[in-house]
Amino acid sequence: MEYYKSGLSSYMDYDVLKGIYDDIPDSCYNRVVVTDVELYENIDKILNIPNLNALKISLSNAHYQESVISQLSSIKTLVKLELTSIDCETNTKLPQSIFALKSLKILHINNIDITELSESISQLENLEELWIYHTALKYLPSNISKLTKLTHLGVEANDIRVLPDTLSALSELRTLDVFFNSLSALPVSLSKLPKLERLDALYNEDLVEVPKELLLSSTLKKFMY
Repeated sequence: MEYYKSGLSSYMDYDVLKGIYDDIPDSCYNRVVVTDVELYENIDKILNIPNLNALKISLSNAHYQESVISQLSSIKTLVKLELTSIDCETNTKLPQSIFALKSLKILHINNIDITELSESISQLENLEELWIYHTALKYLPSNISKLTKLTHLGVEANDIRVLPDTLSALSELRTLDVFFNSLSALPVSLSKLPKLERLDALYNEDLVEVPKELLLSSTLKKFMY
């Protein structure tokens, strides 16, 4: 387990920190890197860290994941969650309890062998950034359109075959990264995104043509395909 000190890029390893844990000043540490087993073993301590706003969890044991992640909803200051996997082949589903973390603004999911994203993602109504990469994801749920505060959507290095037309409802979206997927087309509806500035669709081998409406977009500053 690692604790990151507020305002600094350096961190203290848990083995060094644990002996002085009780003496940590309020607001001193606001980011924690932990495995799901460590989270399970130290859940009370983590829940009591003042102003904890970012948590990175390495998934290794499904037995612990649902029970401990469900408790994170009590951390009202938690705005960023990163989920990765120590062994992607043993983690094929996301813990359903993450969708109860209503305070989240940033969610990263990587190196987890999921093929689909639950429609429960729409419950994270405060999300501003959603990043899903190096997974086996094949599609995005159509109700992703309910994430109306989303400004950045990155779903690179997956196996996505098609993008839903409903992405056009993401009126605040500025960045869309879909490179290294299996797309053969881009929806014309993307041209309706009023604030989209960057669209990266490189390295989709079957993508040979893009809608002219996207090429003529007045908002796009960078379009790569």
